[in-house]
Amino acid sequence: FILSLWHCNAFTGPILIRDMDLYILISQSRDGELINRIVKRFNNHSVRGSSSKGGIQALKVLIKIAREGKRILITAGPTWVPIDKVRVISNISTGETGILLAKEAKRYGADVTLILGPIQKNFLDKSIKIINFKFFEELKGILREKLISKNFDVLIHSAAVSDYRPLEYYRKKIRSNLERLNLILKPTEKIADNIKKYDPKIFLVVFKLEFDVSKDRLIKRIYEIL
Repeated sequence: FILSLWHCNAFTGPILIRDMDLYILISQSRDGELINRIVKRFNNHSVRGSSSKGGIQALKVLIKIAREGKRILITAGPTWVPIDKVRVISNISTGETGILLAKEAKRYGADVTLILGPIQKNFLDKSIKIINFKFFEELKGILREKLISKNFDVLIHSAAVSDYRPLEYYRKKIRSNLERLNLILKPTEKIADNIKKYDPKIFLVVFKLEFDVSKDRLIKRIYEIL
């Protein structure tokens, strides 16, 4: 977040936000040096610069700090829901969006964990921790475990999660010589709706694919998720 303090709050502000491990932009003036000492005394960090002196360099330092060291969790790829022992319902997601985001986040210095569904092409990158899954319930359990640990700053939820599952699961293989097979589907649990319950402070990015839906409806749905 960005916190802006005016001169009259220059000394009380750093005390109010103490012990938050923040990086604070402070001018290189004599007044700034006094504030700098207070900031460090209360366990925060300073970057020195302002519009009149050292501002550009200070901004570059802040951008570098913001990019490095973030712990980012990314979901990608399709999910399966089982019909019987050998058959599943899935979708055509390739996982490319999540994979590209993982590579880009790593390039900027983030600590990336990629939760990857059953895609056709193998993805191997030793610099990125990869957790593979296939089924809806697996993804649900992995996400719950990772979010409850509160070890991540950002979740980018780009996986194409199944919206429906068979009402009945056949524990054996359904015979292949049937003339007709009717499947009744029921909605799956909305994984995205539980993310903030597991970790209210995580920065959440979600993707929503919709057709023939108004802009107002899309905005409402996003607010429901957040």
